[in-house]
Amino acid sequence: MMSCIEQTRANVHIASLFLSRNTFNAATTPARLNVEISRLRNAVDVVQLCEEHMPRFDVVNVATALHRIAKLSARRSDRSALLQTDTARLLLERAAHAAKSHEFNSQCLANTVWSLATLSWEDKPLLETLSATTQAKVSNFQAQELANTSWAFATLDYFDTTLLEALSNASSSKLSSFSTQQLSNTAWAFATSRWRPLPLLSDIALLAMHEINEFQAQGLANMAWAFVTLEVLHQPLLATIAEVSIARQAEFQPQHLASTAWAFAEADLGHHSDDHLYDALSSAALETITQFNSRELGSTILAFSQKRGFSLAWPLFLEADRLGLKVGMSGTSALLGRCESGPCPSRRCIVREMRLLLRCRGPVRTLFNVAAAFRAAEVGNAPKALQLLDRCQAWADRESDSFQ
Repeated sequence: MMSCIEQTRANVHIASLFLSRNTFNAATTPARLNVEISRLRNAVDVVQLCEEHMPRFDVVNVATALHRIAKLSARRSDRSALLQTDTARLLLERAAHAAKSHEFNSQCLANTVWSLATLSWEDKPLLETLSATTQAKVSNFQAQELANTSWAFATLDYFDTTLLEALSNASSSKLSSFSTQQLSNTAWAFATSRWRPLPLLSDIALLAMHEINEFQAQGLANMAWAFVTLEVLHQPLLATIAEVSIARQAEFQPQHLASTAWAFAEADLGHHSDDHLYDALSSAALETITQFNSRELGSTILAFSQKRGFSLAWPLFLEADRLGLKVGMSGTSALLGRCESGPCPSRRCIVREMRLLLRCRGPVRTLFNVAAAFRAAEVGNAPKALQLLDRCQAWADRESDSFQ
């Protein structure tokens, strides 16, 4: 049975739908429609309201409806289904017309591009239109609109140097009003686009250092990743990020840990604080290992291997192996490379290599297992070597049968 609170919420939801569908008339203003669109808490309800009342929409209603659909569509499958509806396609057509005719103001433009990025909707003609209109109106954009627009075009892999130059110039003129999230989103967007506006990046670094304690964990990771990706090794900024990241490691999600580990391994600044940072990252990674996906694990192990060899990378790999977690090929390859380094690998390295080879999957798993069998023989484990070779033979026999 529903609790009293759940029943009340359900009643409010039903009442909201009833009002939105039954209290409109020919005199209903776009402003009233915008209020109702903003009040809805379900993307399907927004689409249904659009279906019934779109003829009365103005350009602000169009942008608001797209924004609400994007914000309320939690799952990718839901977004894909909604975008296939005739109503959603009509909304996108209206958005394209509004952008092309310059009816959209800066907020509508920013919200529309953000919505497309959040919905993963890559419509090149529409993006070209939005890009051209953005360039024409970028001087009117506020800080949030600039950051969101930069993030959105980068997320959609839409790269236009004229657009990027316009966005970076406009951001420079209003950078003092950027929040820490807007700073990190802007840096991330330009790094994703491989765009290096050096004066802007220098100003972002100075502001970030001044406000470093206001950054969320994701913002810290994004800043480090962005500056290292663009090969702008601003040492004071990176040192500050390292210091704060050590103190706040408990806040880091797997993606933040992987990005930070990669960035500082690539930068290789040689600071004493790096050792403390990697000890903190290692501890946090082991504590949250079950939350990692294979790519994040592989990237983190790769970074640990680059920075500290086996000392941090191998314990993380062993824990993943014990828990049956998949490790991305980048991490496995890095450890295999460590095993092979040097003129005469030690017995310990050979045993490690055998274990790594046995974890390899995919079309070449037979070759990896043959290699592991040779490694087993090298350390004197003949039964293990024979077992592995028998397994390879069984796989080969099954594959042969499947072609007959």
